[in-house]
Formats: sequence, C-alpha cells, structure tokens
Amino acid sequence: MIKVTDKHSIPIAIIVAGLLIAGAVIFVNLKDVPVPTSQEKTLAQQIGEKALNFINENLLMAGITASLIEAVEEGSQYQLKVY
Repeated sequence: MIKVTDKHSIPIAIIVAGLLIAGAVIFVNLKDVPVPTSQEKTLAQQIGEKALNFINENLLMAGITASLIEAVEEGSQYQLKVY
C-alpha cells in the first residue's frame, strides 16, 4: 500500500493533473483553428481590395489610382492603408 507522507502531496497532484488536462484541451482545440496559407487571401485582404476598387472607381479622378498597402483586422474593424 502507498503511504502518503506529505499532507500537501494530494492537493499538488490534483493541481498538476488539472493543469495537464487543461493544457490537453487547449492543444486539441488549437489544432482545429485554420491558418491561412500565403496563397489564400484573408478576409481583411478581400475587404481591402473591395474598398480599393470603390475608391479607384468612385472617388478618384481619371488617371489617378490608389494602391492597397496593408489590410489588418483589429477586433471587429479593419484597418486599411492606402497609398
């Protein structure tokens, strides 16, 4: 029979087991998150291209075109850098 010599060993074992289970759950859930490859366009890039087309077709004079520098998702908004 196993003799418990330290009164803190059982709570420590429970905490370690809980951390291992939580880590396993997080690891399994992270495997399901799709990571866009360099060939796939992100939603921010797609929205940036649509905004750029609108700007070039409706807001700028003929002969002048804008370029999309960067499109980044920030929470529920998108930050577009246009030149």
